[in-house]
Amino acid sequence: MSEDRREVVACMRIDGRNIHPASGLNRISRPKATGASTQTRETAEVRGEDRLTLSPRAVQARGFEPALSVLPSVRADLVDRLRGEIERGEYTVDPYRLADLLIRMRVVEP
Repeated sequence: MSEDRREVVACMRIDGRNIHPASGLNRISRPKATGASTQTRETAEVRGEDRLTLSPRAVQARGFEPALSVLPSVRADLVDRLRGEIERGEYTVDPYRLADLLIRMRVVEP
């Protein structure tokens, strides 16, 4: 490594104290009654039939699939640009922007 570059090493202790379970994983949700008779519901439960109800937002998201399928899975132009910046030592990360993204994505709590 050249003298003009600094090596940064980040360490994280993994001991179980910094692990936070995702919210809602232990919660069981039951489908709301849709007006079906008790006998119909019991029959479905005995047969083990599964039902799926999509939210309006999920239905809308499914409409994006055709447009997304024509996009490349990797943005080669972006990868090449970032690779060049890293190799030249020009790539920097704004720690405040990164922290904001991690909080908004709920990776960490504020």
